[in-house]
Formats: sequence, C-alpha cells, structure tokens
Amino acid sequence: MKRAALLIAALAAWWFGYRELAPWVQRVAHFPVCIADPALRTVLGHWVFWQLPGVLCCVAVWLVGQRFGLMPSLGGAFGSGGSWRRVLGVGLAATAILLAITVGLGAAIGGRFGLHFDGAKAAGDLVSNMYEELTHRGLIFCAAYGVAAGATFPLRGPLDRTGAVAGVLVSSVIFAAGHTQYPLPLRAILAVMGILFAWPWWRARSLWAPYIMHTLGDLVGDSILQL
Repeated sequence: MKRAALLIAALAAWWFGYRELAPWVQRVAHFPVCIADPALRTVLGHWVFWQLPGVLCCVAVWLVGQRFGLMPSLGGAFGSGGSWRRVLGVGLAATAILLAITVGLGAAIGGRFGLHFDGAKAAGDLVSNMYEELTHRGLIFCAAYGVAAGATFPLRGPLDRTGAVAGVLVSSVIFAAGHTQYPLPLRAILAVMGILFAWPWWRARSLWAPYIMHTLGDLVGDSILQL
C-alpha cells in the first residue's frame, strides 16, 4: 500500500508541478514577455520557468519516500553506482545508439540535415535534462519499480526484472506524455525511445549515465537535424 501511494504521489507531483504550478509561476512572473532577449529567455525557460517548479515537487516526494525507505538515496542516485568508468561507458554507448536512431528517423520522416548549433538551447539543456532525468528515470521509475518488485530500487546489486520492466514502461510513457510541444506521433516515438533512456540508469545505477546520453544526444542531434 505504501509503495502504491508513493507511485500515486510521484505521478501527482509530476502532473501538478509541471502542468499546474509551472504555468502559474510563468503567469505570475509574466514569462516570457518579461524578458526581451530571446537567448536569455530560452535559457531561463529551461532552467527556471518550464520545469523547476515541477522538479521541486518531485524532489519533495523523493525525499519523503527516502525517509520511509521506499526510495533510494537521492544523493546516492547522483553517485558512481560503483564505477565511474561504467557510468561513462554506458552513457556514451547509449548516446551512440540514440544518435543512430535519431539520424535514421530523421531521414525517414524528411528531416533537414545541416549544421545549426543553438547555444542558448544547449546551455538550457545542461540543466533541464537533469531535471528530466531526476523526475522520470529517478522518481517515477523507482516508484513504479517499487510497486512491481515490492522492494526499493537498489543502487547496487541485483535487480528485480518485473520491477525493472514496470519502471521502464511507466517512466517512458510519462516522459513522452510530458513533451506536449511535439505532435502525437512523435510523442509515441519518444515513449518507445524511453526504453533506451532508462537503460543507462538501471545499468549504471547513476543518473549521470542517462544524463550523458540525454545531453550529448540533444547537443549533437539538435545541431545536425531539424524536424
């Protein structure tokens, strides 16, 4: 019952924080019209206005879950998982797979290839991608894992397979659902891609592994492909 309650609280924090609180903060701050510079507007959107209110709600739920032994240590999730070499290796391997899929899909749906680096978005992604990893691969994955496995997601040692599958599926669906800026077919692709995003997390047991993939994938993908 406690683990199910944690999953419900995690999903509620995600929905309220990202869908209700963040828009309210934007309205109160008159964002984005309060900032004239488009580059600064992009960076502050990524760092503060679009996701920070939501991720703070998710951090609060994580810490409560950790207090009751239902979530792994938040600090530990940003550790090495036992091996920084594995974190880097898994992150880079996942990046290569992600970019191969991105290029293939881009070509298939008529994307335009060319060099077009956006420094403001790249700077924004450095922070907002960690927000997404903490929320989806961290809180939501671990909460779903706990319900299916009947145990807390371990930062070391063997995994429960049923729990891992549940964590992957739930976190992938929520990850795709949160990208409302994209059309429905692309969100469906993101849901499938969420499986790849989850792999570095449970393989390396460190949020830095999916963060490496997410950030390098965005940096290179956004710089060479326009959809």
